[in-house]
Amino acid sequence: MEKERHIKILSIVALVLAIAGMSLGFAAFSTTLNISSSATVAPDSSNFKVGFYASTTSALASEAQDHVYPSTNGSATATSLYISEGTTSISSLKVGFTSPGESVTYSFYVGNSGEYDAYLRAINFNNAIGANSNKVCTAGTDATDSLVQAACNDISISVNVHDITATSTSSSISGKVLYQKTFAPITITIEYAANGNRADGPFSVSFGDVSLDYSSAASSVSLITFTIDGVTYQAEEGMTWLEWVESSYNIDYYYYDGGGICSSNYEKVIYDETTVIEKGKDYSITIQQPCMT
Repeated sequence: MEKERHIKILSIVALVLAIAGMSLGFAAFSTTLNISSSATVAPDSSNFKVGFYASTTSALASEAQDHVYPSTNGSATATSLYISEGTTSISSLKVGFTSPGESVTYSFYVGNSGEYDAYLRAINFNNAIGANSNKVCTAGTDATDSLVQAACNDISISVNVHDITATSTSSSISGKVLYQKTFAPITITIEYAANGNRADGPFSVSFGDVSLDYSSAASSVSLITFTIDGVTYQAEEGMTWLEWVESSYNIDYYYYDGGGICSSNYEKVIYDETTVIEKGKDYSITIQQPCMT
C-alpha cells in the first residue's frame, strides 16, 4: 500500500514538472504583428465645371438659354448668340462687314460652378481644317480672289479674358485663376481694320475655334509646338501621341485606329501611339497604310 502511494506521488510530481516545462517552453516564443497603411485619392472630375454664361444673374444655376446681343461699329451686322448656361462650346459667331473700319464685339462670361479653383493655362486659336492660319476667306460671286485674300489679311479676331488680350496661339499662362462660384468677363471681337484692303465683291470669313484651357492644377505646364504637314499644333511637353489625340490640343480630329495615329482623312501620321511628341518637329502624313475608320 505504501509502495503504491509512493508511486502515485512520484507520478504527480512528474506531471507537475512536465507542465512547468511546457510553460517555460511556450514563454520562450514571441510574435510581432505589423500593420501597414495607405490611402489613395481619386478626385471626381465631374466636380470640375467651367463653362460659358450669358450673364451673372443666373447665380450659376442651370437655365435653358439666354441671349447675347453683340455691339457693332459702322455698318457691321451680326447674329445674336443663344448661350445655354454652363455650356463648354459656343458656335455660330457670324458677322457681316461692308467696308474697312467696322467691328463686332460679343461680351459674356466664363463661370466656375464646380468644387475646384480653375487655372487658365492657355488661350488657343485653332487652325481651320486644312489651312495654315486660323481663318479661311472664300470669294463670293464676281469677287476677285486675290483682292479677297488681301482683304482677308486685314480681318482679325481677338479674345480678352482675365485681363489678357490674345490674337494668336498663346504660350502657357500662369497666375490667372477663376475661383469657385465666380465669373470672369470675356469679350470676342472680330474687326475689319480701318486701313484694310477692299475686295471688289462679297466674301466670307471662317475662323477656327478658340478654346480656353483651364485646369484644376495650379502649376502651369510647359507647352511645346510641332507641325503636321506645315500646320502648327500645341502639346504638353512629354505628351505621347495617344495622350495628345485624347486632349483638347487635338483640334483637327486626329484619332487612334488601334495601330497608330490617323488624320481625319484616314491617313497615317505615326505608327506608334506611345511615342513622345518632339518639340518643333515637322511630322508628315503618309498614305502608305490607310487607317481604319
